Amino acid sequence: QAEDGIRDVERSRGLGDVYKRQYQKGECLYKLKRYREAKEIFENFIRRFSDNPLAKKAREFLDKINNSSLVTDAKEN
Repeated sequence: QAEDGIRDVERSRGLGDVYKRQYQKGECLYKLKRYREAKEIFENFIRRFSDNPLAKKAREFLDKINNSSLVTDAKEN
């Protein structure tokens, strides 16, 4: 299901929800345990959309990746 979410996010062409699509892609990658890719997406999200309410959730995902054994996985992938 998470892989379907990535494909749906990538296929979406509307510009109005760019921030939602980027956040959802990071979330899907995290669920797939593709932590390095998720980390990059969330870091970019926070840089681009720091004032967006989803930035707080993106930071929470980054904290989970950085403050656990996931950081090792993120570096290896």
